Amino acid sequence: MANSSSVIAQLNYLSLQVNRYLPIPLFILGSIGSTLNVLIFTRKSLKTNSCTKYFLASTTANFFVIYFVILLRILSDGYGIDPSIYSNEFCKIRYYITYTARSLSSWFIVLACVDRFASSCQTAKYRKFSTVPIAYFSIATATLLGFLSYLHVPLLFGVQYTTNGIPSCYALTGPYRIFADLFYTVCYAAVPPIIMITFGILIVLNIKNTHRQITPAMSTGVIGNRRKDHHFMIMLLFQVGTIFVFTMPIAI
Repeated sequence: MANSSSVIAQLNYLSLQVNRYLPIPLFILGSIGSTLNVLIFTRKSLKTNSCTKYFLASTTANFFVIYFVILLRILSDGYGIDPSIYSNEFCKIRYYITYTARSLSSWFIVLACVDRFASSCQTAKYRKFSTVPIAYFSIATATLLGFLSYLHVPLLFGVQYTTNGIPSCYALTGPYRIFADLFYTVCYAAVPPIIMITFGILIVLNIKNTHRQITPAMSTGVIGNRRKDHHFMIMLLFQVGTIFVFTMPIAI
């Protein structure tokens, strides 16, 4: 029993140290990466590129994740400072922003995948969907739907107490908690990565077809634009892979 208690104590201590120090470099790297994204995607040369609008929208959502969600997680899990267990209102706001920001960040990348797929198509009617006005409309619609989809959170989340009187901030116990967990898993961790991978495969196939059609007769400007689009596609596919790796385990 003594050895078992010692092992448990060591594991708890290790978990505390991981929660305290591991998120800090992620917080710093996330801040640097998001700032660089803003500087790059707001360049005048990229003003007419619809894909950059989705990247900027996703970066904006990530700022909320970094400076609100992750920061609160560091304080609560690493240092035992959790303001959400002392205020019912703050508890509701915390999870509403957490769920909405994380989901929107992924769904904006989904829209970027659709945009790049449309851009890489040879059919003109599909390429019409890869425009800046369509991007703005899609971002606004996705944002509205995201906030509406999680309206149940501020209504049915709050400070809950265990049988020992220990407070915690989460969904009401019972059927709603099951629904809330399932809804978040599907909308954030399951559906977006599947759609991303699907469109990612379609993009790769379109790129292969495009490479076959690049001839010496094409102007330098056309070839340059295609190469720029391909660079964005490669960047997008890398981000899709990253999101898939880090979110799919939540859905399994």
